[in-house]
Amino acid sequence: MPKSAGDTPRDALKQQAEAAADELRAGADVAPERVERLQRFQRVVEAYDATHPAPRRRWPVAVVFLTTLVVCTVLLFVRRHETDIQLDLAVSEAAFVLPAEQKLTELAPLTTLGASGMREIQLPRGRNQSSRALHAADGAVPPARLATLTDGKRQGSITLETIILPGNTRVRVRSAGAQALRLSLQRAAPELQASLYGPIEVAVAGEGVQALDVASPQLVLFRPASGEADLDLALAGPGKNLFAVPLGADSLSLIQVDQAGDEPRSIVRRTSAILSGALYFESLDGQERKLRPGEMLELSGARGEITELRVEPDHLVLRYRGRVEGLSVGAGENRRSLMPTWLEWLKARRGAWLLWGTAVYLFGLVMGFLRWLGRSP
Repeated sequence: MPKSAGDTPRDALKQQAEAAADELRAGADVAPERVERLQRFQRVVEAYDATHPAPRRRWPVAVVFLTTLVVCTVLLFVRRHETDIQLDLAVSEAAFVLPAEQKLTELAPLTTLGASGMREIQLPRGRNQSSRALHAADGAVPPARLATLTDGKRQGSITLETIILPGNTRVRVRSAGAQALRLSLQRAAPELQASLYGPIEVAVAGEGVQALDVASPQLVLFRPASGEADLDLALAGPGKNLFAVPLGADSLSLIQVDQAGDEPRSIVRRTSAILSGALYFESLDGQERKLRPGEMLELSGARGEITELRVEPDHLVLRYRGRVEGLSVGAGENRRSLMPTWLEWLKARRGAWLLWGTAVYLFGLVMGFLRWLGRSP
């Protein structure tokens, strides 16, 4: 028959000792033989305990192990939901959203200016021509192109006026060759302007080419349609000061979308716009990660500012600083997150505290394990 909790030799010894104590409290004497019997009984109990150790509770060890496993899993594998970064890149294209109304470009001298996706273009009058406006019944006029001409000693000029865009405008800047770029605007300003002077070549799709001689500086007006409007710019000088940096920029994208063929059988390809550069983790003491040409880098929930956007002969120089909610490289099955883990973040923020805390925790864990084994360190 199995023993109950009160059937152990130690319980029996306790009952007899309590009975003897009750007699003493009542004023009765305890016989010496009974005292001697209790002493012998105590030695028997000690011998029994030495050969029958009490079962140890194993659940504290399991709790400590599971707690350690959870803590290590969180530190090693759970990634932070936000991180601060800086990008220093050479790219073929970049797209972003303006969080508020701001100036996008400064005055820029051009050799050519192309425009498409416009609902109206107003051309100024020339020496022997009157001003005219281009309209289209379907809401978008044919693409137009303006270029400077030389007439003897006279040189024509085209100057892009300062572009100020409303908030929530999506801007895409794409390198288009030597000192040239395409500026694509969604939900652009109601009107864009450029100043013309001297001999100018005007080419409108479907209408041919004609010369326009502007006697004094006058404005050509572009009114964008509801969709995406494109400006093709060939700079007359260096593009270092074209953009009015710093620029507030959200939802930064470095993915280039190419479409081949006509609807509905067009083929869309997503490729990286990165040519070279580096990614810096500001939350990890500026840790650097080099980016390979063509490496797919995708940012989610990006909020920050462009501190440099420069047009070079065959690429764009982009420097961006901000905070992102997601950061990954690769595509398909090879896609992986670059967001810092909690362990990386703690190591960068509290290196000494992390070291001492880990040492104390492991020391306590080992001491508890040794005590559970019944060993003295």
